[in-house]
Amino acid sequence: MNNTPNIDEELDKFSYKELSKKVFLVLSAMLMIALATSWYLEVELLDNTEVEFTAEDVVQLDDSQSILQLITPFSCVSSSDFIENNFCEELYYDNYYGEGWVTADEICYKEYVTFDFKKSIYLEFMVIQNFEIDNLFQQYDKVKELNIIYSNNRVEPQLFQMENNNISQWIDLNQETTSVSLEIKSSYKDPENSQCGIASVSFYGRNRG
Repeated sequence: MNNTPNIDEELDKFSYKELSKKVFLVLSAMLMIALATSWYLEVELLDNTEVEFTAEDVVQLDDSQSILQLITPFSCVSSSDFIENNFCEELYYDNYYGEGWVTADEICYKEYVTFDFKKSIYLEFMVIQNFEIDNLFQQYDKVKELNIIYSNNRVEPQLFQMENNNISQWIDLNQETTSVSLEIKSSYKDPENSQCGIASVSFYGRNRG
C-alpha cells in the first residue's frame, strides 16, 4: 500500500497553515504600525493645537480690559452722611465690608447712596445684601424696590425688586458708567416711618482703559 499521496497531502496542509500564520502575523504587524502611526500624528496635532491656544490665552490674560473683576468705587455719598458713624464706604471697603449703611432717622423712601468710579467702567452686575446678622436683619426695614440710576442721563433708571431675606442678590447691569446711584422707592414696612439698612454692595465689571 502506497502512503506517498497521504504524506504529500499532509505536507500541503502544513505548508498552508504555516503560510496562513505568516500572512496573519504580517497583517497584524502592519495594522499595529498603522495604528501607532495614526496615534502619533494625533498626539502631534493636539500638541500643536494646545500651544497655539495657550499663546492666545496668555495674550488675553495680559489685557486687563478683558478680565471680569471686582470693581471698587473711588468714593461715595449718601442721603444719611450726616448721621454719626454711618458711612456709605462701609458697604464696600474691606475693613468695613458687611457693617452696612442705614437710612436717615425713620425715613426710607427716596433715601439714596451714590457710588463714584472716577472713570468710565463697564459694569456687568452687582451683588447686594441685607444685614446677615439676625438682630440687625430684624431691627431695620428691608428695601423692596430700588431704582438704579447711571451717570448717562439717556439710560433709563433700572428698577429692581429685592427679596426680603439676608441672602446675596445679583442684579444684572451691563452698562458703561462713571457712577451708580441706588434710590429707595419702597420698603417692606412703611417707607415713610421706618429705617432701612443694607449690609453690602459690590460691583463686577471690566476696565475700559
